[in-house]
Amino acid sequence: MPRPEAARGTPLATATGPRKGGDLLLFPSIFLEHGAIVFPKEGGEAGGEEYQALMGVSGAPVDLFDAVDHLLALYHRIYVVDVEGVREERPQFEYLQELTKGQEEWVDAGARDSDQVMDVLVAGASRAVLSTPTLRSAREIATSLKLTSQVALEIVHDHGRVAAHDRGLDNAPVEELASEARAAGVSHIILSSDERTVDWSLVRRVAEGGPTFVGGRFFTESRSELASAGARGGIFSAKELLERWTTSGS
Repeated sequence: MPRPEAARGTPLATATGPRKGGDLLLFPSIFLEHGAIVFPKEGGEAGGEEYQALMGVSGAPVDLFDAVDHLLALYHRIYVVDVEGVREERPQFEYLQELTKGQEEWVDAGARDSDQVMDVLVAGASRAVLSTPTLRSAREIATSLKLTSQVALEIVHDHGRVAAHDRGLDNAPVEELASEARAAGVSHIILSSDERTVDWSLVRRVAEGGPTFVGGRFFTESRSELASAGARGGIFSAKELLERWTTSGS
């Protein structure tokens, strides 16, 4: 997926407390590689293959489970991008199954088909993400839904056009794919883009069909726009939040 942007300013959990109930659902997002939390290198291409580990004050990588516990204490949910799963089809199940301890965990492990969706859920994810850049074919959406309803479809797009591995989906209108996915039974849709600003009018139109989440260039400071567009929630990079945690020692 396009990298979720780091939250600018005061993190929402610190400013107003985590959102609950019928309010916005905000997911701090981390990237997982070789069992460590990583984030795209500054200045690198979003969604590219250059990552760097999140380091603690000691100069060693931060402890994965301590960091996840901190995020779950604030938000009660987390979004995990398994870099090895996305890039190499080698999900890190040994780590994924130990992360959430029963709390909400959405996982993008690069699932290409329905079998891999089920593998992610068996590993402990509460919802498996099918993302258009890695999805093998559009048929796998319906096939996955025959097995489970715990699927989210991430539509990565560029100016309203789908970016997809499947040529049948690539460059299709986002709203068309969203409508077809809803009709097939997809309840949760994530809109992600590397455009400099979020297309809130697109979010609003897609959100009319059901629960819609915004990734990519979403910042927690844009939560008022998120609510105004009728979105259910947003996915933001936990990088800044975790950097503050590591330096504060709490």
